[in-house]
Amino acid sequence: MVVVVHAARRPGGTAVRVAQWRELLELTGFQAVEISLLGDGGLAPRGLRKVPSILRGTVAIETVVWSSTALRRQLAARSPAGMVFVTLRAFDPAVVPAGVAVVVDLVDQLSASYRQRRAIDHRALVRAGWGVLAAAMARVERRTVAGPLPVVVAGYGEAVRLGAAWLPVTVGLGDQRAAGGSPTKPAARPTPPGPVAWDVLFTGTLDYPPNVAGLRALAESIWPEVLRQRPGTTLCVAGRRPGSEVRALVRGLGATLLDGFSSFAELASRSTVAVAPLPVATGIQIKALQAAAHGLPMVLTPAVADGLDPEFPAAVAPSGRAFAEEVLHLLREPVAATELGAQGKEHVERLYAPQRWVAVVGSLLRRSAG
Repeated sequence: MVVVVHAARRPGGTAVRVAQWRELLELTGFQAVEISLLGDGGLAPRGLRKVPSILRGTVAIETVVWSSTALRRQLAARSPAGMVFVTLRAFDPAVVPAGVAVVVDLVDQLSASYRQRRAIDHRALVRAGWGVLAAAMARVERRTVAGPLPVVVAGYGEAVRLGAAWLPVTVGLGDQRAAGGSPTKPAARPTPPGPVAWDVLFTGTLDYPPNVAGLRALAESIWPEVLRQRPGTTLCVAGRRPGSEVRALVRGLGATLLDGFSSFAELASRSTVAVAPLPVATGIQIKALQAAAHGLPMVLTPAVADGLDPEFPAAVAPSGRAFAEEVLHLLREPVAATELGAQGKEHVERLYAPQRWVAVVGSLLRRSAG
């Protein structure tokens, strides 16, 4: 048995990663059991005894919301052969029983994510809080990566910079949960039931700060140029939890807003180009894998492309006029757009399929146990 320990509170990136681990472990031949550290209790101080460890930089500040004692009890009742900790928010090395194989999955480099949120948040006190969290998390990340346990991350660029193992998000399980729809496995892009509804598609969880920043960039510098050169170009923004700023941005863009959706395949079949104009990003953006798996050609910023392998087929350009030009090129050249979409689909099916990573998971657990 291998337990997957996490502190996810809602559907999205961490929950998708937990589901991925369960699938990969089961494909590897392990029984996978999930332990949610928060349960139904939500966020509340439960681990105040960790304060000395937090000050030493051995555990993250965020671990104060769950009890190490309660986790030890659950582990004692299960006697696992292995453990996977999903994010440092769920990791305390002191709870690991002797002889148990352990993998620590950072998922994203949270210190970088916190620094980015500090840079794009307009609220002074909140920005100060992000700065404190970033500095504290960076200490824990350094210790963990330099320690004896195998460490993996989802983003390719972060894996290279940290010297950690790369374990990308795999397609085929939970890909829709991250973008605001119902979970379905990616399929071949279906024949559209009617005329294409939107030229351009933007998807993502719409209260995620980098996605909001991406919509700002779209409104400020990309979409005006697209409309100047190609009047009447249509845009769909789809995802969960759009706040007042997102709704105002969508109105200003003259776009269609879908507050959640039931089928990404249907969205893909009714769109021509997918975009991810995020000025900042950490880890791997599931929206890129999702679009590629459904055969949509994409335009990405370098921040988004950093999370993908260097051979990933997509147009890459910085936010602004260069990004708009890439979008316009794909809209004007349907043959090139179709070819890019087909290349992306083939690439995802080959490199990001769960079966491709089964041997890696087995090797990580054997390495830790040895």
